[in-house]
Amino acid sequence: MKIRSEVSVNIRAQRGIFIIILLSLLIGLGSAAAQPADTSLGLPTITIPPNGTAQGAVRLACPMGCSDVVLTLQFDPSLARFVSASLGGYWEAGTTFDVQQPQDMGGIVRLAARGTTLPSRDGTAFIITFEGRRSGTGALVVSSAVLQDEDGTELSAEVTNSEINVLAADTPQVTLSEPVEARLGPSALYPALGQIMGGSALPLLGISDDGAWLFVGMPAFPDESKPLLPTDNRVWINALTPSLSFDGDLGMVQEVMPTDT
Repeated sequence: MKIRSEVSVNIRAQRGIFIIILLSLLIGLGSAAAQPADTSLGLPTITIPPNGTAQGAVRLACPMGCSDVVLTLQFDPSLARFVSASLGGYWEAGTTFDVQQPQDMGGIVRLAARGTTLPSRDGTAFIITFEGRRSGTGALVVSSAVLQDEDGTELSAEVTNSEINVLAADTPQVTLSEPVEARLGPSALYPALGQIMGGSALPLLGISDDGAWLFVGMPAFPDESKPLLPTDNRVWINALTPSLSFDGDLGMVQEVMPTDT
Protein backbone atom coordinates (compact mmCIF):
# COMPACT_ATOMS: atom_id res chain seq x y z
CA MET A 1 0.00 0.00 0.00
CA LYS A 2 2.86 2.34 0.85
CA ILE A 3 4.49 1.74 -2.54
CA ARG A 4 1.22 2.39 -4.37
CA SER A 5 0.69 5.58 -2.38
CA GLU A 6 4.17 6.86 -3.24
CA VAL A 7 3.66 6.02 -6.92
CA SER A 8 0.31 7.83 -6.91
CA VAL A 9 1.89 10.90 -5.31
CA ASN A 10 4.71 10.90 -7.86
CA ILE A 11 2.26 10.64 -10.75
CA ARG A 12 0.18 13.53 -9.40
CA ALA A 13 3.33 15.60 -8.91
CA GLN A 14 4.50 14.90 -12.45
CA ARG A 15 1.07 15.83 -13.79
CA GLY A 16 1.21 19.06 -11.81
CA ILE A 17 4.62 19.91 -13.22
CA PHE A 18 3.43 19.11 -16.75
CA ILE A 19 0.38 21.35 -16.35
CA ILE A 20 2.55 24.20 -15.05
CA ILE A 21 4.94 23.86 -18.00
CA LEU A 22 2.04 23.73 -20.46
CA LEU A 23 0.43 26.83 -18.96
CA SER A 24 3.75 28.67 -19.09
CA LEU A 25 4.13 27.83 -22.76
CA LEU A 26 0.59 28.97 -23.54
CA ILE A 27 1.08 32.23 -21.65
CA GLY A 28 4.36 32.81 -23.48
CA LEU A 29 2.74 32.22 -26.85
CA GLY A 30 -0.11 34.53 -25.94
CA SER A 31 2.28 37.26 -24.90
CA ALA A 32 4.25 36.89 -28.13
CA ALA A 33 1.06 37.07 -30.18
CA ALA A 34 -0.01 40.17 -28.28
CA GLN A 35 3.15 42.06 -29.16
CA PRO A 36 2.39 44.71 -31.81
CA ALA A 37 4.00 44.26 -35.20
CA ASP A 38 6.64 46.75 -36.32
CA THR A 39 5.42 50.10 -37.64
CA SER A 40 7.78 52.08 -39.85
CA LEU A 41 7.76 55.43 -41.60
CA GLY A 42 10.18 56.27 -44.42
CA LEU A 43 10.90 59.64 -46.00
CA PRO A 44 11.95 59.88 -49.65
CA THR A 45 15.22 61.08 -51.09
CA ILE A 46 14.08 63.90 -53.38
CA THR A 47 16.36 64.82 -56.28
CA ILE A 48 15.36 68.17 -57.79
CA PRO A 49 16.59 69.29 -61.23
CA PRO A 50 18.01 72.81 -61.63
CA ASN A 51 15.20 75.40 -61.53
CA GLY A 52 12.64 72.62 -61.23
CA THR A 53 10.39 70.64 -58.90
CA ALA A 54 10.26 67.00 -57.85
CA GLN A 55 8.01 64.64 -55.92
CA GLY A 56 8.72 62.07 -53.25
CA ALA A 57 6.62 59.35 -51.60
CA VAL A 58 6.35 59.02 -47.82
CA ARG A 59 6.03 55.30 -47.13
CA LEU A 60 4.09 53.91 -44.17
CA ALA A 61 4.06 50.29 -42.99
CA CYS A 62 1.53 49.89 -40.18
CA PRO A 63 0.46 46.27 -39.56
CA MET A 64 -1.87 47.36 -36.74
CA GLY A 65 -3.60 49.82 -39.07
CA CYS A 66 -2.78 53.53 -38.71
CA SER A 67 -6.01 55.44 -39.25
CA ASP A 68 -4.77 58.75 -37.83
CA VAL A 69 -1.36 60.11 -38.87
CA VAL A 70 0.12 63.53 -38.08
CA LEU A 71 3.65 64.29 -39.28
CA THR A 72 5.80 67.38 -38.94
CA LEU A 73 8.57 67.57 -41.54
CA GLN A 74 11.60 69.81 -41.29
CA PHE A 75 13.99 70.87 -44.07
CA ASP A 76 16.37 73.67 -45.08
CA PRO A 77 14.22 76.50 -46.52
CA SER A 78 17.24 78.09 -48.19
CA LEU A 79 17.75 74.89 -50.21
CA ALA A 80 14.18 74.08 -51.25
CA ARG A 81 10.62 75.34 -51.00
CA PHE A 82 7.68 73.14 -50.06
CA VAL A 83 5.15 73.27 -52.91
CA SER A 84 2.33 70.84 -52.12
CA ALA A 85 1.29 67.49 -50.66
CA SER A 86 -1.42 64.96 -51.44
CA LEU A 87 -2.68 61.66 -50.08
CA GLY A 88 -1.03 58.49 -51.35
CA GLY A 89 -2.57 55.14 -52.19
CA TYR A 90 -2.32 53.93 -48.57
CA TRP A 91 -5.62 55.66 -47.81
CA GLU A 92 -9.11 54.76 -48.95
CA ALA A 93 -11.82 57.14 -50.14
CA GLY A 94 -13.26 59.47 -47.52
CA THR A 95 -9.98 60.19 -45.76
CA THR A 96 -9.65 63.77 -44.49
CA PHE A 97 -6.37 65.56 -45.18
CA ASP A 98 -4.85 68.80 -43.95
CA VAL A 99 -1.58 70.58 -44.76
CA GLN A 100 -0.22 73.40 -42.62
CA GLN A 101 2.91 75.47 -43.12
CA PRO A 102 3.43 78.16 -40.46
CA GLN A 103 4.29 81.43 -42.17
CA ASP A 104 6.70 82.45 -39.42
CA MET A 105 8.55 79.11 -39.38
CA GLY A 106 10.30 78.41 -42.67
CA GLY A 107 11.34 74.84 -43.32
CA ILE A 108 8.45 73.22 -41.43
CA VAL A 109 5.31 71.58 -42.83
CA ARG A 110 2.62 69.59 -41.02
CA LEU A 111 0.65 66.78 -42.70
CA ALA A 112 -2.43 65.26 -41.06
CA ALA A 113 -4.65 62.44 -42.35
CA ARG A 114 -7.56 60.61 -40.76
CA GLY A 115 -9.51 57.84 -42.42
CA THR A 116 -9.53 54.19 -43.38
CA THR A 117 -6.58 52.31 -44.82
CA LEU A 118 -5.90 49.51 -47.24
CA PRO A 119 -6.04 45.96 -45.87
CA SER A 120 -2.34 45.54 -46.67
CA ARG A 121 -1.48 48.28 -44.14
CA ASP A 122 1.58 49.14 -46.23
CA GLY A 123 1.81 51.83 -48.87
CA THR A 124 2.37 55.46 -49.81
CA ALA A 125 0.93 57.72 -47.12
CA PHE A 126 1.74 61.09 -48.71
CA ILE A 127 3.19 62.48 -51.92
CA ILE A 128 5.21 65.64 -51.28
CA THR A 129 6.53 68.14 -53.83
CA PHE A 130 9.47 70.52 -53.43
CA GLU A 131 11.02 73.21 -55.61
CA GLY A 132 14.77 73.79 -55.63
CA ARG A 133 16.18 77.17 -54.62
CA ARG A 134 19.92 76.54 -54.82
CA SER A 135 22.15 73.58 -55.55
CA GLY A 136 23.19 71.45 -52.62
CA THR A 137 22.04 68.73 -50.26
CA GLY A 138 20.13 69.07 -47.00
CA ALA A 139 18.33 66.86 -44.50
CA LEU A 140 14.63 66.02 -44.70
CA VAL A 141 13.52 64.78 -41.28
CA VAL A 142 10.44 63.95 -39.24
CA SER A 143 10.60 66.25 -36.22
CA SER A 144 7.44 64.73 -34.72
CA ALA A 145 5.08 61.88 -35.59
CA VAL A 146 1.77 60.87 -34.01
CA LEU A 147 0.21 57.63 -35.27
CA GLN A 148 -2.96 56.04 -33.91
CA ASP A 149 -4.88 52.90 -34.78
CA GLU A 150 -8.64 52.65 -35.30
CA ASP A 151 -9.22 52.45 -31.53
CA GLY A 152 -7.25 55.62 -30.84
CA THR A 153 -4.25 53.78 -29.40
CA GLU A 154 -1.01 55.63 -30.09
CA LEU A 155 1.59 53.59 -31.96
CA SER A 156 5.35 54.03 -31.96
CA ALA A 157 7.12 53.91 -35.31
CA GLU A 158 10.66 53.48 -36.55
CA VAL A 159 11.40 56.55 -38.67
CA THR A 160 13.87 56.69 -41.55
CA ASN A 161 14.85 60.25 -42.41
CA SER A 162 16.30 61.27 -45.74
CA GLU A 163 17.51 64.26 -47.74
CA ILE A 164 16.72 66.78 -50.46
CA ASN A 165 19.28 67.04 -53.24
CA VAL A 166 19.07 70.06 -55.56
CA LEU A 167 21.24 69.48 -58.62
CA ALA A 168 23.70 71.98 -60.04
CA ALA A 169 22.86 73.93 -63.18
CA ASP A 170 25.49 72.07 -65.24
CA THR A 171 23.99 68.62 -64.52
CA PRO A 172 23.60 66.72 -67.84
CA GLN A 173 20.05 66.19 -69.04
CA VAL A 174 18.21 63.72 -71.22
CA THR A 175 15.09 64.87 -73.09
CA LEU A 176 12.30 62.51 -74.13
CA SER A 177 10.52 63.24 -77.40
CA GLU A 178 8.06 60.40 -76.70
CA PRO A 179 6.74 58.68 -73.54
CA VAL A 180 9.28 56.32 -71.97
CA GLU A 181 8.70 53.54 -69.43
CA ALA A 182 10.30 54.11 -66.03
CA ARG A 183 11.55 51.11 -64.07
CA LEU A 184 12.77 50.47 -60.56
CA GLY A 185 16.08 49.03 -61.79
CA PRO A 186 18.30 48.71 -64.89
CA SER A 187 16.51 45.78 -66.48
CA ALA A 188 13.13 44.87 -67.94
CA LEU A 189 12.86 42.40 -65.06
CA TYR A 190 12.40 45.27 -62.58
CA PRO A 191 8.86 46.55 -61.88
CA ALA A 192 7.52 49.18 -64.28
CA LEU A 193 6.46 52.44 -62.62
CA GLY A 194 4.55 53.93 -65.53
CA GLN A 195 5.43 56.12 -68.49
CA ILE A 196 7.22 59.46 -68.23
CA MET A 197 5.59 62.01 -70.52
CA GLY A 198 7.18 62.94 -73.82
CA GLY A 199 8.82 66.37 -73.77
CA SER A 200 10.23 65.83 -70.26
CA ALA A 201 13.80 66.98 -69.63
CA LEU A 202 15.30 64.79 -66.91
CA PRO A 203 18.56 65.16 -65.00
CA LEU A 204 20.97 62.40 -65.99
CA LEU A 205 22.38 60.98 -62.76
CA GLY A 206 24.15 57.83 -63.89
CA ILE A 207 24.38 54.88 -66.24
CA SER A 208 24.32 51.11 -65.73
CA ASP A 209 27.56 49.14 -65.98
CA ASP A 210 26.53 47.72 -69.37
CA GLY A 211 25.51 51.15 -70.71
CA ALA A 212 22.00 49.96 -71.56
CA TRP A 213 20.09 51.87 -68.87
CA LEU A 214 20.10 55.48 -67.68
CA PHE A 215 19.55 56.58 -64.08
CA VAL A 216 17.44 59.75 -64.13
CA GLY A 217 15.51 62.04 -61.83
CA MET A 218 11.75 61.78 -62.24
CA PRO A 219 9.96 65.09 -61.53
CA ALA A 220 6.57 63.47 -60.91
CA PHE A 221 5.16 59.98 -60.49
CA PRO A 222 3.41 58.76 -63.66
CA ASP A 223 0.65 57.08 -61.63
CA GLU A 224 0.02 58.55 -58.17
CA SER A 225 -2.88 56.15 -57.55
CA LYS A 226 -0.58 53.17 -57.05
CA PRO A 227 -0.77 52.00 -53.42
CA LEU A 228 3.01 51.73 -53.11
CA LEU A 229 5.34 54.13 -54.93
CA PRO A 230 9.14 54.06 -54.78
CA THR A 231 10.38 56.31 -51.98
CA ASP A 232 13.13 57.64 -54.23
CA ASN A 233 12.20 59.74 -57.28
CA ARG A 234 15.25 58.46 -59.17
CA VAL A 235 14.39 55.77 -61.74
CA TRP A 236 15.82 53.90 -64.72
CA ILE A 237 14.97 54.23 -68.42
CA ASN A 238 16.23 52.27 -71.41
CA ALA A 239 19.24 54.04 -72.95
CA LEU A 240 18.52 52.46 -76.34
CA THR A 241 15.20 54.27 -76.70
CA PRO A 242 15.43 56.18 -80.03
CA SER A 243 13.47 59.19 -78.74
CA LEU A 244 16.22 60.36 -76.36
CA SER A 245 18.44 63.40 -76.82
CA PHE A 246 21.19 64.62 -74.51
CA ASP A 247 22.47 67.96 -73.29
CA GLY A 248 25.49 68.80 -71.15
CA ASP A 249 28.82 67.20 -70.38
CA LEU A 250 28.17 63.45 -70.57
CA GLY A 251 31.67 62.87 -69.20
CA MET A 252 30.25 63.76 -65.79
CA VAL A 253 27.93 60.74 -65.87
CA GLN A 254 29.21 57.82 -63.80
CA GLU A 255 28.22 54.18 -63.41
CA VAL A 256 25.54 53.55 -60.80
CA MET A 257 24.63 50.29 -59.12
CA PRO A 258 20.92 49.59 -58.54
CA THR A 259 19.66 49.73 -54.97
CA ASP A 260 16.44 48.52 -53.36
CA THR A 261 13.86 51.27 -52.82
